Amino acid sequence: MASFFLCDAGMSIISLCYFIPSILIHSVNSRTEAVLNYFMLFYNIFWYTEIVHIALMAFNRFVCIVYPVYYTPFFSAARTSLLLFLSYALGFAITLPTLFPTCYVLWDSQYYVPEYAVPDTW
Repeated sequence: MASFFLCDAGMSIISLCYFIPSILIHSVNSRTEAVLNYFMLFYNIFWYTEIVHIALMAFNRFVCIVYPVYYTPFFSAARTSLLLFLSYALGFAITLPTLFPTCYVLWDSQYYVPEYAVPDTW
């Protein structure tokens, strides 16, 4: 649960400190690749990791209800720690392509959506 909270808190902090102010003042900084790429990188890592956490929690509950005999060996402390590490690794792996200049994801405060970098800048 603490890891799930970390993902939620990270996404909330980025939203409150960057996305909402850029919407309110229609900041030109929201189109700057260097600054926003890191915000979007961490936001996407937290987003995809949280999705994997939700899937793992559903699987955890499924095993607990349908196969209670296998619950204790399958969700031991060591295996649960490994699954949490793998969920962060998967979140980073999915977000990894956005580190390349042709895949920058920018926040467009005018339209309230993330978009890829302008193709003219490639």
